Amino acid sequence: KAVVSTQSTGAADIMTSSSPRVALKNDLIIRAAKGEIVEKVPVWIMRQAGRYLPEFKEIFAKHDFFSICQDPELSCQLTLQPVDRFSLDAAIIFSDILVIPQALGMKCSLIPVVGPCFETPLKA
Repeated sequence: KAVVSTQSTGAADIMTSSSPRVALKNDLIIRAAKGEIVEKVPVWIMRQAGRYLPEFKEIFAKHDFFSICQDPELSCQLTLQPVDRFSLDAAIIFSDILVIPQALGMKCSLIPVVGPCFETPLKA
């Protein structure tokens, strides 16, 4: 829950391996999540938010879903498209929970209208 104020509380600091403290350029969502008073309510989007954008559709016309999830550059492009287009404070990285079973060696494919299907599903 964000507490809105007309005064900024300043930039949040984060610890990094190269520097003890680095000031963030846009820390609004972090400060709000910490329960600090913020100058406006932060706005963020889920990874699917850009799927209606022409530039999003262009990438999907050239690459399949899992290829995009596994390519950091493509994932970053899709994540930032709505952020670049609208005045947003944060975005959730484009990825999917299905990358975890794939990382464990499970074969998964997306079947239109059906959804994700595993070649050899786990059995309890």
